[in-house]
Amino acid sequence: MNNNNSYKIECVQCKSVFTEEETITRCLKCGQALDIIFDIEKLKKTINIYNLKNTPISAMKYLDFYPLKDRQNIISLDEGATPLVKSKELSKKYGIKNLYIKNEGANPTGVFKDRGSLVEISKAVELGAAGIVVASTGNMAASVSAYSARAGIPCYVLVPDTTPLGKLSQSLAYGGNVIKVRGTYADCVRLSSEMSEKYGYLLAGDYAFRGEGQKSIAYEIIEQLNWNVPDVVLAPVGCGTNLYGIAKGFFEWFQLGLIDKVPRIIGTQPEKADTLCSAFHANEKEHRTIQFPSSLCGAVNIGAPLDDMKLLNIIRDSKGSFEIIDDTSVLESQKDMAMLASVFTEPSGAIPIACLEKLKSKNIISEDDVVVCIATGVGLKDSHSATILFPDFPAVENTIEDITEFLDSGILDLKSDKNNSEILFSTKPSNPDIKKIAEDKFSFDSSKNLKFFKELCEETDLFFERRSEMKKSEFQAILEEVIANSKSSDSEILKIVDVIGTHYFSKKAKAKVIIQFKGEEISAEATGTGSVDAAISAIEKALKQKTEYKINLDNFEVNVQSGGLDASVRVKIKFSDKNNNSVTVIGVSPDLVVASLMAYQKGFVRLFMKKQ
Repeated sequence: MNNNNSYKIECVQCKSVFTEEETITRCLKCGQALDIIFDIEKLKKTINIYNLKNTPISAMKYLDFYPLKDRQNIISLDEGATPLVKSKELSKKYGIKNLYIKNEGANPTGVFKDRGSLVEISKAVELGAAGIVVASTGNMAASVSAYSARAGIPCYVLVPDTTPLGKLSQSLAYGGNVIKVRGTYADCVRLSSEMSEKYGYLLAGDYAFRGEGQKSIAYEIIEQLNWNVPDVVLAPVGCGTNLYGIAKGFFEWFQLGLIDKVPRIIGTQPEKADTLCSAFHANEKEHRTIQFPSSLCGAVNIGAPLDDMKLLNIIRDSKGSFEIIDDTSVLESQKDMAMLASVFTEPSGAIPIACLEKLKSKNIISEDDVVVCIATGVGLKDSHSATILFPDFPAVENTIEDITEFLDSGILDLKSDKNNSEILFSTKPSNPDIKKIAEDKFSFDSSKNLKFFKELCEETDLFFERRSEMKKSEFQAILEEVIANSKSSDSEILKIVDVIGTHYFSKKAKAKVIIQFKGEEISAEATGTGSVDAAISAIEKALKQKTEYKINLDNFEVNVQSGGLDASVRVKIKFSDKNNNSVTVIGVSPDLVVASLMAYQKGFVRLFMKKQ
């Protein structure tokens, strides 16, 4: 026992007991996870119920329930006291009368991990750690770096090389030494353990002491519901440490007599990182490993969860369950949470809401249950994913006339339904077919925007010159491109008639172009570092025969709209001229060269018109 014999460190499998000096991560005998076991009877004698019920909510008020001995060296950033949000509109949409969101994005670094870092980094100070090393998918990297900075301890963070830049920038800002690993989260966990052993650093992460800090989420929920216990608590699951800590918080307070029941605990996961849901329903004790999890929910994209046994056991003890959901439904729920409850969460934080419909259909939860969903982190942690279902709005000129045209274009009314990979057309569609899809799938009023609809049909036809089918994401990109490039749609200043290119593996590409400039046909040839460069160089050479006007390519972005060798591409190019005029245009095609030249043509026209 430690801390006046109030707790012990015990292996969840073989029940071996260890001291903090021996290990705080894994069992030294069987390698399984560790747990912190409190002496409930001793805790009962030390709790000040009056202070507990009358002190303002914060993670720091629950120190009696954390395994910390030295309260003089606690490392805190004022974490906790996050909002418990109730939205009538969200409740109505999902058919649950009392639906709450615990918004953990309001913590100091924007994520629930800060509660665990309070305990874990304070324990590092207690143990005199010379350095801290941690594996992360991004959220923990930021949190551990911030708390290590406050403690004045060097921090080394290992992350998969796919980690969003926003999460890495936080770690770097806090002084974390970030090491990107070409591999999975499991590789980072292995390497961080090896670094800990080789250099003597404290190994931080989804281990027992971190889970103790996460218990405060349960405590706050109880207080925010006026000392009532919800019927159901749902949270996204990666390693399982957070939800285990939350569940443990409820069970400990129940054992202490502070509450009269424990809620049903439900773990939720994305389909592409389903390590525990399948194991739970098969009544297995451990997770099913996924070698390469591929969900866009990066925070829980984990193939080998560390706290699997602990979480599976406690969910069963709570009479709870597990559920999975597809990524597209997660994005839809992420949007719902923002628009209906003003809670902007990362994709992982939307998984619980996304699972509600399935759970209701299975009678696991009912409309009369008091349901709390844990939104684990702020949406800015992965801002790219949040924009997938929204159109890419074009910039407008600085005149009220252009604002009016923008509002009349209908782009603000564009809406996207689920399943971006859905095949909209398996053969070249007719104009009525295009009209129906635009209206049904995207709420696009073709009768109000005849000019845009005409271009939409033309560019769809061009697309089918190279492809035999079109996915929803590809049609959406073309629709956005048509509206975004509307300023250059009716001009014949420049028209690219044809391009004949030759691409070599070991030398420069060649291109011959035929263009029309103000109705007059011109041709030219040029070389370049690649097919796009050669074609644009040839166009510029042809234009030079008729005009001195030239545009500069300032930025070039390429986005693949679908997977595989037959993927279509969407290019976004920023152009400028010597008069400091600039414009950003979009091109969409199954062919990178064609998409790029479509953008070049429209960008040239837009800037040429500006100079007049």
